[in-house]
Amino acid sequence: MSRAIPLSEFVEVLAEKMEEHNARPDRRSDTAKGRSFDETFAESYATAPILKATEEQRNLWLMGQATGKLHKRNGSLTFHENVYHCAWMSQEAGKQVVFRFDPEDLHSGVHVYQPTGEHLGFAECLKKVDFFNLEGARTREKQKRDIAKAEKKLASLHAPISPKQLAADMNAGRETTDPTPLAEAKVVSLVFANRVPATSFKSHRTSDAAQEALILELNTGKAKPKARPRPGEFKVPKDPEQRFQDALDLMERQRAGKPLGVKEASWLEGYFDHPEFEARFEIHKSLGGNNAG
Repeated sequence: MSRAIPLSEFVEVLAEKMEEHNARPDRRSDTAKGRSFDETFAESYATAPILKATEEQRNLWLMGQATGKLHKRNGSLTFHENVYHCAWMSQEAGKQVVFRFDPEDLHSGVHVYQPTGEHLGFAECLKKVDFFNLEGARTREKQKRDIAKAEKKLASLHAPISPKQLAADMNAGRETTDPTPLAEAKVVSLVFANRVPATSFKSHRTSDAAQEALILELNTGKAKPKARPRPGEFKVPKDPEQRFQDALDLMERQRAGKPLGVKEASWLEGYFDHPEFEARFEIHKSLGGNNAG
């Protein structure tokens, strides 16, 4: 809660106390000699020569000063939304000037000067705004700045958040903690997975799985007598060189537009991704082979 009093009331109390101060008798200064300040001043004023200030000098008393530019067409001057103008100002349109005003009454007009100090003339306030003193004008300007700042802040709050800013905000709010160390096993035992036999390279795309499929196929062949293949039935060769050669032959058949069997096409598709085929195919190309690709 503000404890300040209105300015008019303050000025009234100040003037009353100043009169009381000057009228108090029994002053002990060398000039007063027991009289009041008013009596001492009245005696000296009656006998001393008095120099009176000129009109221009009086215009400078307790005046505020500011600089501005006259309107480029009619020469009017705008100060805190008040507009000042006189007939002579039309001849000075567009010029930079210095003007003096009463801070407590902006509606009383302004005195306009050249930047070098020459007095140009007086201009009346033709367009008056609600506030008539400098303090009210400054308060109004501050309110406008505060409103503009608040509107700018509100606009920024309504603006969409960019993905970059969203990521930065999420990272800033994330707690940085040390990762929990993994527990060390005290007892280690081997776990044997159930192996599922694979009949083609398509069933196991990785090199380890494909190799295990081939080994399992060979071991199975040793344990059990294999059935005799029927004429024209596709069989995966055991020899790596022969497997690669069969792949080239199948590729040549595809280029020639000849159909492949279901097993042949399935095996060839899986064999393409196998490291064995990739390594041998690179060697084959470096030696100038033209049976594939």
